[in-house]
Amino acid sequence: KKIKFKYFDIDVNKTKKYRKDGELYCESPIALTWDDENYYMLAWDSAAQKMKHYRVDKMENIEITEEDRVLSDKPFDLSNYSKSMFQMFSGEETDVSIEFDNELVGVVFDRFGTDIPIVKKDEEHFICHVKVAVSPHFLSWIMSFGKQAKIISPDYVVEEMYQLACSFYISTGTVYTNIDISGLSENIPAAMEIVEDLIYNAVPDEDILENLKEDILKERADAKLSQDMCFGALQEYIFFG
Repeated sequence: KKIKFKYFDIDVNKTKKYRKDGELYCESPIALTWDDENYYMLAWDSAAQKMKHYRVDKMENIEITEEDRVLSDKPFDLSNYSKSMFQMFSGEETDVSIEFDNELVGVVFDRFGTDIPIVKKDEEHFICHVKVAVSPHFLSWIMSFGKQAKIISPDYVVEEMYQLACSFYISTGTVYTNIDISGLSENIPAAMEIVEDLIYNAVPDEDILENLKEDILKERADAKLSQDMCFGALQEYIFFG
């Protein structure tokens, strides 16, 4: 049977913030898995035609419905899915301080747990202190957030990022995907290793996707209230139909 539930994130004040304004989710459960001291429910979203995962401790008002589950026609490999979705950073651990945009707090709590110490830097950023293995996978994870995340200590990790003196940009079209890497020529191989790790070990993140959707919807709503935007759209309609 399908189940209904509410799902929430934790904000920078460590208070609950319900997804979809508290609207109930309705999903077809597949399996229950354990990773890094957290239980996750894996479910098939028939509307989106993809597998999703939810942390069980962030689910509330769970209710079993009378509606039968709708499952994918493709075979499902729990082991491979768990490896791709819940891979963690391996190697010798180091205490690292990272600055994040506030909107990534849910991603941080999901990755490192809600018990990690965080400090408010300003109205838009916070700093967290975590113990993590500094590996190419970790660096690519940080780089994947662009300007929304920055390592601030220890110095040798900051220096490792700084010495690369490289940046990358990925753009997608209907036919091609372009990857641009720029920086010092002697550091391009190391930068390529990080970018390749990011591409080959990319992990979909529902929190970031939901934040992106909310940002897009807010931008559209704000545009409708802007006289300049409305006037510009009217001009385009007059010229181009």
